[in-house]
Amino acid sequence: MSNPLKIILLISSILLLNACQKEAGEGGNATITGKVITKVFNLETFQFDTIPIVDRRVYIIYGLEENRGIDQDTRTSFDGSFQFDYLRKGDYRIFTYTDCIVSDTCLLGSVPQIKETTINDTNEEVILDDFVITDL
Repeated sequence: MSNPLKIILLISSILLLNACQKEAGEGGNATITGKVITKVFNLETFQFDTIPIVDRRVYIIYGLEENRGIDQDTRTSFDGSFQFDYLRKGDYRIFTYTDCIVSDTCLLGSVPQIKETTINDTNEEVILDDFVITDL
């Protein structure tokens, strides 16, 4: 095989491998897990009790690009936990909604509570900090 042909094959192979690079999304072995809870003040103990939020919808967006649509959603279990499976390496945005009474951004409505994370390893399990929401 001649040198120019080898060079063309090598360049073509490199370009083909780069084209196969996969972005964030389904198709891997990684997992993102978390919980959705609320805190209620207990008048007997004068402490906040943590209560899981059951059947709450949680959403995931693959990548951190603005104005990208929702890629997948799930609901929380009996203990407030949720899980997104079979994810590839990449950046992810996970969110749920919480009620808002009065703030600069809303008046008696719902606002998203958002967490961003990155999966760096093929078999990684990312455990998010709890979503602490307010339900009126």
